[in-house]
Amino acid sequence: MENTVNNTAAKDTNEFDQTVKPVSLWADAWKRLKKNKMALAGLWITIAYILIAVLAPVLPFYPYEEQVIAHQNLPPSLKPAGEVMLRSTEAYMYKVAKKEKRTGLSEEQQFKLAEMQEDVRTNPVHQRRYLLGTDALGRDTLSRVIYGGRVSIMIGFIGTITALLVGILIGAIAGYIGGWVDNLIMRFVDIMYGLPYMLIVIIMMAILGQNIFILFIAIALVSWLTIARV
Repeated sequence: MENTVNNTAAKDTNEFDQTVKPVSLWADAWKRLKKNKMALAGLWITIAYILIAVLAPVLPFYPYEEQVIAHQNLPPSLKPAGEVMLRSTEAYMYKVAKKEKRTGLSEEQQFKLAEMQEDVRTNPVHQRRYLLGTDALGRDTLSRVIYGGRVSIMIGFIGTITALLVGILIGAIAGYIGGWVDNLIMRFVDIMYGLPYMLIVIIMMAILGQNIFILFIAIALVSWLTIARV
């Protein structure tokens, strides 16, 4: 009986004497993230999209600004653009013929269709494949989405870093000096909080001009408010 009591006491003592290995905030956050499968999948998708956007100039995408008027408003397809264009044009011609109560295509339509078939056969541009289709000017939608993503990523990263630096600087000045300087800065922050965020950005873009770097500055100047208050 006495040995049992001693063993229990020793066990309790050992449990309290155990050292717990410290876990950093990053390690704890990663551990919790790995438990959420959907969040983890979203993380890998985001990383993949960022890599594609950053490496877009060296990847085999069509030029996002190049216009191919013959490929206007093509639907998403894995087939060559020329084949999709021919099928769409031929379907439209038969629709017109049916509306005009004709059983077949007119000579003019047949000649135009034959010209298109020859152009598709000889022009390599018609071998393109548009996975997301094209816009009204015949530009590749996939390329435009990817290059547009580059701008969005730049705005996110550069705007956030700039806002962080400005917010920390102004908040540190207000907290260090204190007094009327702190009150003045915080009241200015309150006033800025009451103004529409997007309206300020639009006004600044209208005054300073439409430039990507001006957009970075405009976003940074209205994004530091919460950081400065903290």
